[in-house]
Amino acid sequence: EACCEALKTDRRTRREVVAIGAVTLPSPAEPGSEADVRRLLRAHGSRPAPDRIAVARADLAAGSLPTDGLDALRAAVEAQVAAGAPFAIADLDIKGGDLTAALGMAPGPQVGRLLETLLDHVIDHPEDNRRDALVEIARARGRI
Repeated sequence: EACCEALKTDRRTRREVVAIGAVTLPSPAEPGSEADVRRLLRAHGSRPAPDRIAVARADLAAGSLPTDGLDALRAAVEAQVAAGAPFAIADLDIKGGDLTAALGMAPGPQVGRLLETLLDHVIDHPEDNRRDALVEIARARGRI
């Protein structure tokens, strides 16, 4: 952020650079599981994560270090994004209103917490990202 300020960048550029710098990448040795990649995307979004990988790759290349792990991670991130993998509440096949109607819940923070719980589940089990399955999971987990 200090570099952007010194360079007199606009606010949007500064926010993007800070977001890219905030991405914590897994070990470059291996990208991890598909669920790990979706967790990375959930934490940082579909734009900062690949940009941070590119920056890390450039850092490694400048130091003549192997970049194979980062290439695999970038490919895994791109594959998850291209496949439409769920990594944000907006990606769920259910909305808060669906939960309030199906479970008789009142709108409020508990609906948001339940959506977060459902997203945690769907990150590990993307095949369950269907309205009927999510309603059943929500019923089983109870109201939070």
